[in-house]
Amino acid sequence: MQEVTKVAPHEGEHRKRWFYEPEMHLLVWFDEDDEIYVFQLCYDAVKNPHALTWFKHSGYHHNRVDDGDDCGGYKMTPILIRDGHFDNVGIAEIFLEKSKNIPENISEFVYKKLIKYSMNSD
Repeated sequence: MQEVTKVAPHEGEHRKRWFYEPEMHLLVWFDEDDEIYVFQLCYDAVKNPHALTWFKHSGYHHNRVDDGDDCGGYKMTPILIRDGHFDNVGIAEIFLEKSKNIPENISEFVYKKLIKYSMNSD
């Protein structure tokens, strides 16, 4: 994954970083102390997009991405829909391979959270 360097924060939002490659995207938000407080890993982005989001205060949420219904020739806004199964070990291994260009402190943090995921987390 490569970092997208032109990421404008929304008003009131903390600093974020975005790492991208066609099949996997990682967004990471940092608090005032420069600690990760949210990350969202989107995977299988082309065929069957899903997102695992981790929040410092509430844990994990796993969703599939509904790319929006066709409405008069254009797509509606994609939304996240709850999706139970998450192959944390498999996705963690893919992430490890694709995250070689991500700063080590971020990639290690995300990798460890992926490995710690349990089905009871969502």
